[in-house]
Amino acid sequence: FGNVLVKAMIPQTVMEFIVNSISNKYVFLLILNLALLLVGMFMETVSAITILTPIILPVAVAFGINPIHLGIIMVLNLMIGVVSPPFGVVLFAINKVGEISFGRLVKAMVPWFIVLLAALAIVTMLPWTCTWLPSTMGLGGL
Repeated sequence: FGNVLVKAMIPQTVMEFIVNSISNKYVFLLILNLALLLVGMFMETVSAITILTPIILPVAVAFGINPIHLGIIMVLNLMIGVVSPPFGVVLFAINKVGEISFGRLVKAMVPWFIVLLAALAIVTMLPWTCTWLPSTMGLGGL
């Protein structure tokens, strides 16, 4: 799937459209969250990070988003994506290994999705939650 995306230049086209049509940092972050959640449902995390980071990072920096903040947003979104129905690959693994019906598994995950999405919203809208510790430790003027 990753090869198809790269060869079709879909990530570059989407980011180009976003840069040309969005002027607000928070609108960019919202669209980024939605896009990464969707990507996380279909792609492996490492592949998604490898393909998307070089495309997203310059745009995020242009909006004034700290690279550490962006990295944590990306990882959280992709992590939530791999456990999200209907295509989250981790759900299928749990379904087979745990011998639990898919419907029962999804029902059990709903409260956790709410918590994960709340954490994602907090991290996205309050960048200091990601950058406080590195800046306290004096790591690179973050």
